[in-house]
Amino acid sequence: FREPAEAALLNAEALDARDMRWPYYLGHLHRSTGDIPKAMAAFERALRLAPSDVPTMIWLGEAALDQGRPDTAETLFTKAVSLQPGSAAAHYGLGRTALARRNYVRAAQSLEQAMALDNKASVIHYSLAMAYRGLGDDRQAEEHLRQRGTLQIQADPLRKELDELLH
Repeated sequence: FREPAEAALLNAEALDARDMRWPYYLGHLHRSTGDIPKAMAAFERALRLAPSDVPTMIWLGEAALDQGRPDTAETLFTKAVSLQPGSAAAHYGLGRTALARRNYVRAAQSLEQAMALDNKASVIHYSLAMAYRGLGDDRQAEEHLRQRGTLQIQADPLRKELDELLH
């Protein structure tokens, strides 16, 4: 029910323009349909309403990476790490940004930090494998490829709240 959801969220945003949840949820809705420019615009509105919200920075950074904008992504992930040094998702974003730039040393460092902060997030292993492959460390690359999975980093309270409501 994506179209009615979009209409409802746009209505909620119009009625309560100071609540960052509405553009934030719209960003997720647009991201789920693959409309990254609309997702970015929605996450940017949410971030203007809550400038220090780390999950919003991270999702906006992910969208920037999807759009091939590593400079924007790096700025967002760096700010997220400065606000929340224990954020595995922010370190993961920095690592993926470094991978996009082929800075394999920095990618491995950031991704190892993300793994240390959330060792259950098996999704990190694939990016770590690519970083080690870029460094020429085939043994480490193979080790992480064997451990790759789909378990995501859990660091988004609003997203968790929405998932629980849907469940």
